[in-house]
Amino acid sequence: MVVLKDSALVSVVVPCFNAQDYVAEALSSLRNQTYENIEIIAIDDGSTDETLDFLSEAAKQDSRIKIVTRENRGLVASLNEGVYLARGRLIARMDADDISYPSRIARQVECLNAHPNVGLCCTDYDSMVLGFRTFPHPKADVQGDEYKIVHLFHTGIVHPTVMFNLDQIGIAAPLYREKYRHAEDFDLFRRISAHSNIYQLPEKLVAWRINHQSVSRIHAKEMLRAHFSIVEEQLEAFGFDVQTALFSRFCSNVSDMTEFDLDQTFEKIRAIFLSGKFAGRDRFVFENAFDIFLMLFFRLASQRFSTSLVYASAQRVGLNDRLRQKDRLKARLSLGLGDWAAGSLLDTVGIWQQKAKALMYGSDARQRP
Repeated sequence: MVVLKDSALVSVVVPCFNAQDYVAEALSSLRNQTYENIEIIAIDDGSTDETLDFLSEAAKQDSRIKIVTRENRGLVASLNEGVYLARGRLIARMDADDISYPSRIARQVECLNAHPNVGLCCTDYDSMVLGFRTFPHPKADVQGDEYKIVHLFHTGIVHPTVMFNLDQIGIAAPLYREKYRHAEDFDLFRRISAHSNIYQLPEKLVAWRINHQSVSRIHAKEMLRAHFSIVEEQLEAFGFDVQTALFSRFCSNVSDMTEFDLDQTFEKIRAIFLSGKFAGRDRFVFENAFDIFLMLFFRLASQRFSTSLVYASAQRVGLNDRLRQKDRLKARLSLGLGDWAAGSLLDTVGIWQQKAKALMYGSDARQRP
């Protein structure tokens, strides 16, 4: 086991694509960390705006910023390239439109020092919509091995809040897999939880921006398909009887899917819920994670069938009590789907906001609040 030092080098990987409106603020938040022994690896993934100009200007002011610029290869390639170039064994993540609060890196290093069996440390966070950091969400309230149960159904970890120890996570490069594109973080976290412990700091140390250009908005269908494929794999690995593409098929354009198919899927979901594999605290964690998955599936199925029909199908197998309105809202917030729903409002708001700024400030609009 590698023992960390308080002065360990932390490599912060920041993939950037057309992030001219936010990247200067993001880099400034990293440059102002109370923990100074960091390198900032900014991967410009073929941006077509002025992202590279902002990166270059920041690098002139701070030698800790390393810039890689090349043609567009996508997020997975950028993340793996950043990890490959990292000189530190501690890797922190942040997106180019997020903000790390000043003590973020210091607190996560302290955590990994205090818990040498922990491979990944994540944090609580503020959601940031149109610059306001007020969107509420409950904490995951799970630690350690409990993430193995959570990861049967969803990730519960916001990617830009993580720091992991390469010597402890037990995963060979490449860390991120193209097969699970747009859910590559969920795939990584479930593999880490299988080999190492995960610890969540209760402090809000990151502001996570939700905007109309986020991956969850632009690639929603592909992200859901990858997410449900991971759920199917995880459940099978834990010994549940899950047929191939049981849930993920609802993400595809299957024209002959019937109400009978929906009923059969809910029957399988009910069988998973009634399993006696978990007891005590583990059962509590299982049921909460299951409810989040159930609400996500409900939302997905309602895109193919009417909401009333999906609810009636759940009612026929006795799952309707877990689909009450207040629980549905709570589950969506827990998974970030409340954030995601808020993001959908920005499809229009964000576009018109940019147009208004352009009218007011011309080509210099990106620098205005």
